[in-house]
Amino acid sequence: MRPALAIFARAPDAGRAKTRLASVLGPWGAALAYADLLRTALRVADGLQGRWRAMVYAAGREDLAWFRRNWAHGEVCLQREGRLGERLQAAFDDLFQQGHERVVVVASDVPDLVARIVRQAGALLERNPAVLGPCEDGGYYLIGQRRPGWDLFSDITWSTELVYGQTLARARDQGLSVGTLPRLYDVDDMQAYRRYVADVSYIHQDAGASSGFQPCVPTRGTKATGAMRSTS
Repeated sequence: MRPALAIFARAPDAGRAKTRLASVLGPWGAALAYADLLRTALRVADGLQGRWRAMVYAAGREDLAWFRRNWAHGEVCLQREGRLGERLQAAFDDLFQQGHERVVVVASDVPDLVARIVRQAGALLERNPAVLGPCEDGGYYLIGQRRPGWDLFSDITWSTELVYGQTLARARDQGLSVGTLPRLYDVDDMQAYRRYVADVSYIHQDAGASSGFQPCVPTRGTKATGAMRSTS
């Protein structure tokens, strides 16, 4: 069976998307910024369709409905309830139970994520039980496994710079070799956002037009959908 790619994502919802950026950009500015990051992730999924089963794992029911309206040609699933580690574990369990032999989960706020990196992760999983894509802030933007039965998500100090190192240590404690991908950055704070703006040479007011997505009205509830470190 084809390998599976799950993108953990939410709708570009003003008031929920990228709340750390909203203190400076405002809720709509933060939502516009995330809309453009989200487009990058969905472009990766579109580029892999056929050889991979690529889908979005939406953070909540409002997000699920938004993706079904705005990414109508793509497959969308709903994340399970729980903390980030529990939801990641559930996504792996679901996809392995469906028969996939290689499963990769990625974040939706990584500007330099491209389909080639996901394909590289798939190749590394042919030689290693697990694969990680480290973030510069100490988290990771990608995690993959070749089969079920391992626990890479317990006893992780989420929302800290320890996440990647602790996950690597858990894998090695279970006797797993881990393939490593290039280190990338995710956009979780204003320093990263300014870097992103400099990289793509536009200001945040233009992000919505370039993404093709528009922010949503504010709704309740939060779940992490960015790189696997933070819950905001």
